[in-house]
Parts: sequence; C-alpha cells; structure tokens
Amino acid sequence: MYRKKITIILVLVFVIVLGIICSVAVNTNSKYHVRQPIGSDANNWSDFQQYSKDSDDYDDLNNLVPIYEEEELLFNTNGAFDLGRDAGVYNWLNHRPNSTNIILNLYPTKAIRQKDDKHSYFVYDTDTGYRLFLFFANDTEKTIDSSGIYLQGYPILIKDIKSYKDFKSIKPGCSIDEVCTIDSVAKLHKIQFSEVWELSYLSVKNGGASKGLSCVSMHYLEDGLLKIEYDMLENGEYVVSNLIYSKDRVITDICGVDIDYNIIGFDLPE
Repeated sequence: MYRKKITIILVLVFVIVLGIICSVAVNTNSKYHVRQPIGSDANNWSDFQQYSKDSDDYDDLNNLVPIYEEEELLFNTNGAFDLGRDAGVYNWLNHRPNSTNIILNLYPTKAIRQKDDKHSYFVYDTDTGYRLFLFFANDTEKTIDSSGIYLQGYPILIKDIKSYKDFKSIKPGCSIDEVCTIDSVAKLHKIQFSEVWELSYLSVKNGGASKGLSCVSMHYLEDGLLKIEYDMLENGEYVVSNLIYSKDRVITDICGVDIDYNIIGFDLPE
C-alpha cells in the first residue's frame, strides 16, 4: 500500500511538472503571432480603414508591430507577397492574391501607416530582427476594388540600414554572396530564389525585369534605395546583372507606376 501511494504521488508530481513545462513553452511562443488559415471571413477592409485612420493619432507604431517567425512571415505567404517579386505581375490576372483583405487575413497587423491620402504601408517584424514593409496605394484603378487596396512594388525588408557607398564594390558580375556580406537581407532574398521558388537556369533566363520575374533584392539605405537584379549562371550561381539606385527612393514598377518607398523615420527598425 505504501509503495502504491508513493507511485501515485510520483505520477502526480510528474503530471504537474509536465504541465508547468508545457505552460512555459506555450507562454514562450505566445509572443509570436501565427499565420492564419486562408479563407477567413473577417471584414478586414473595414479593419484596414480603421487602422489607417487611427495611425494619424500616434507617432510610434513600434508597440503595434506584430512579430512572426521568419519562415512563416517571409516564405509561407501563398503568393500574397514575395521577396524579390514586383506585385505588378498580378495586375492583369483575374485573381490577385495580394489585396489588403487577403494579407490582413493571413497576417493580421494593426501597424498600418497612412503616409498621405493615397499611400500607406503595413509593418511586421520577424523573430530574427528584420522589419518588413508592404506598400499600398489607392490612386489608380488597378490598385483598388471591392477586395480592398492592392499591394504595390516590392516588399522592403530591413535590419541594419546601410549607405550607398557600402555597395561601391558591387558591380555586374559580382556574386550575390558578395551582396550578402554587405546587407544580410540579400541572404533572405537568395533563399526565396533558390529554396522557395526553386528557380532553374532557364526560368531565370526566360524571366527578366520587364516581366517582373527577375531575381531582385531591395536595399533600403540611409541615403536612398538600391534595387539589385540578378542572373543565374548555368552552375546555379546568382550574379548581379544590374543596379538601380534612387536617391529619392522612388522606383518605377513593371506597370510604369512610380512607387514611393519612403518610410517615416520612427517606423524604421532601431
């Protein structure tokens, strides 16, 4: 009987300890937001309008920026947005996966900055210290309908902001790995090309900037914006093919629309 009581006590202690461990694990992970299932019925167009209106009432968005695990936020997007892809590639399709409704359903955020009457951006953080910005505009027929405002241009990912002179050694023919040593966001773009899209030599060769399918890394700088395009060699290596620098951070997309990528200073990562 005594042994039986001891056994019961030990089992209860084990269950309690296990519960504590599980609770700690849940609490540890609870600081990260989770990508939501596709097809939510939430009326996020109304949410967007309200958050945009509210953004006029505060300067600091940092307390509102949700944190997602890097892979969930950057590489599991179902095409809602992709690093290195101009959102304009969807402008002529019947179905566009990058409206405010879809993106807010997948990745809820209240960190929405309304820059002016027509331009806004969403803000997200990764658990690895990167900050993601998605840009929207409602100034053309191709960027708004009943689904909300559509994504424009390229997603901008920032960690440590560099200057244009930091890239002075980068020229056509340089490996993407050389770019990665200067700005780590290029590493994540490379993952998008090689591991998410699994691009082949022919797919890159037949793509190109004119179709919005070129491999591109975007670099938000202290003194402008740098767009770097890449080709793939037959051995699978990515090399720089073109560099486009904009001091005013305005770059034309494949639809001929000038996209303003300027970010309000206090929204940038510290």
